[in-house]
Amino acid sequence: MAQELQTALSILEKAIRTELDGQEMYREAAERTTDPRGKQVFEDLIQEEQGHLQLLQKQFDSLRSTGKWAPMEKAGSGPASAPSPQIFPKGQRSIEATIPPAASDLDALKIAMEFERRGYAAYRKAAETSADPTAKAVYEYLAKEENRHYVVLEKTHTYLASNGVWSFYEIERPHFDGG
Repeated sequence: MAQELQTALSILEKAIRTELDGQEMYREAAERTTDPRGKQVFEDLIQEEQGHLQLLQKQFDSLRSTGKWAPMEKAGSGPASAPSPQIFPKGQRSIEATIPPAASDLDALKIAMEFERRGYAAYRKAAETSADPTAKAVYEYLAKEENRHYVVLEKTHTYLASNGVWSFYEIERPHFDGG
């Protein structure tokens, strides 16, 4: 059990770092994008990443303090503690979550799509390898969220590439889940 707990905490630490990186990446993209609809896409993603971060932090706090996963309904409400600055030092982002200064809107979307694809793959793997039903539910929920983000970004990229203007993202369909 101690090894399972350490593995879960390690996965959650990495996931929290990824969500923080995602927020910062989307913040950069929103600041650079001149089209108001493009800004809105990235600002919406920032808010959603904040919700994911809160869920992950609550699970991390629960595992660290009780050794057990919090039920999804409890982990999805109320405030979570802030990520520990010792565990997640500011200013240390993964290179994958960086949008180069000369990146176009299309480049930023491609980078974001790849970021979401890797997040999806990581959460799917965690769900498949976890024996705890609550852990599986957390990871599966987050994988679906990453998939949804990918679809929004992909549709926006396709529209922008073909029409040269930003699009609202009105229809969402699963991408990775084959739906």
